[in-house]
Amino acid sequence: LLEYVGKGKSIMDVGLAQARQPLCTRSHYFEVEIVDPGEKCYIALGLARRDYPKNRHPGWSRGSVAYHADDGKIFHGSGVGDPFGPRCFEGDIMGCGIMFPRDYEDEVDDGEDMAENPKQNRIQNVLYLNDEDEEEEGDDAEQEQEGRKVM
Repeated sequence: LLEYVGKGKSIMDVGLAQARQPLCTRSHYFEVEIVDPGEKCYIALGLARRDYPKNRHPGWSRGSVAYHADDGKIFHGSGVGDPFGPRCFEGDIMGCGIMFPRDYEDEVDDGEDMAENPKQNRIQNVLYLNDEDEEEEGDDAEQEQEGRKVM
């Protein structure tokens, strides 16, 4: 359980939690259930660099992308968001993940530098927003992706 103990009355009143380890091919998705949205539901869920400023919502600054529950917009390194999906409320579950290419290797076994093997740097930033009513039929990588695609 992650609990925010700030005032949360202003969009600038930020509490940022960041995972200890980055997402990888074995652990590429996470979810958050909104137990108490506060007065305005200023909740953002996304991905950011390790050194991302702790006083900024994810998505607002360079090196981050995030979905904001209060307005249903997606922010990609900017304070200006794009309409993306529904607003979120108490009881909703927000999810975030990365679709790695099949040939992606997240560890270098023989000690070679990643700069010498550009294949290891190719990750496509693709986000999907699914309807609650959509049902998943397995994790087959060839399966058609539902939802709206955002690059």
